[in-house]
Amino acid sequence: MTGRRHAILVALVAGVAAPPAAHAQVPGADGLLAYTSNGLAIRTLDPATGADVPLTAGPGDSNPRWSPDGALIAFQRQVGAAPEALWVMNADGTDQVPLAPSFTWAGPAAWAPDGTYLLVAGRRAGSDGLFRVLPDGSGATLLVRGRISGPALSPDGRRVAYSRVPAGFDDDARTELWVAAADGSGRRRITSGGYDIAPDWSPDGSLLAYRARRAGFTCPAYPGSVVEQVRLIRPDGGGRRKVTDGCEAGVPTFAPAGGRVAYSQLSPAGGLRLDVYVAPTAPGAATCLTCARVLGDAFATLAWQPLPRGPRGRVRAG
Repeated sequence: MTGRRHAILVALVAGVAAPPAAHAQVPGADGLLAYTSNGLAIRTLDPATGADVPLTAGPGDSNPRWSPDGALIAFQRQVGAAPEALWVMNADGTDQVPLAPSFTWAGPAAWAPDGTYLLVAGRRAGSDGLFRVLPDGSGATLLVRGRISGPALSPDGRRVAYSRVPAGFDDDARTELWVAAADGSGRRRITSGGYDIAPDWSPDGSLLAYRARRAGFTCPAYPGSVVEQVRLIRPDGGGRRKVTDGCEAGVPTFAPAGGRVAYSQLSPAGGLRLDVYVAPTAPGAATCLTCARVLGDAFATLAWQPLPRGPRGRVRAG
């Protein structure tokens, strides 16, 4: 184990770890929105002030995921033709280090609520699936086999939601949402018949937001385009409803304080511009955070930073 990876583990256990809650708890206040720019770099947007800060130089960085204390970001990095790998950095972009070097490729990670492990979709030792790893990337254990992506752990750490490609389909043609116990047991499919990806849990564990594509979705500003929407669903598969209506929407993320979900969406004015919107989880109108700005970037794969009370971990070099 390198000094840097050891420092990550020490920082997480000292600054993040706490016994998992018996019931889902709101993790804290709403912080920054991390996102993937159209230059394939990671940036943060302050929803309150509009401040936009680059964290990585790219190109090849995507899918940021905040640690439960809001101090670290796990993300995917692809350098040239090499497979995608999992990296981690501080919230300000410093100390960027690889997290799971034993994987052939690794997708977005899901942090455990107590910070003691991560769930990673990827390939290791010839097997595709969902793996549990320690914060330093060691101790990889295969939980579920299959072409899996976008795992998300529930706020109480007891369940995991993820998307899975059914046998006989291409990755971009059919993807279903599943919910299982955090150890991979008790798996249950909750959507079918479409392209459903990137689930995210509400802070109280009662809802999942996800990105959905179905035949018949239309967007007048982009006729003939492939349209994806943000939808909500209960973990048991019931209570489905859409948050967005029309143009293509990006990966959703719940506000840590509850009650709202953020996502990117193509502007109805056209021009292939992606803006950031925030909508209430109850039926209501969405608010655009970036529509009034002159942007040189597009916003994709959002992740909302939790700001809990107490000490916060930090990657330390050495």
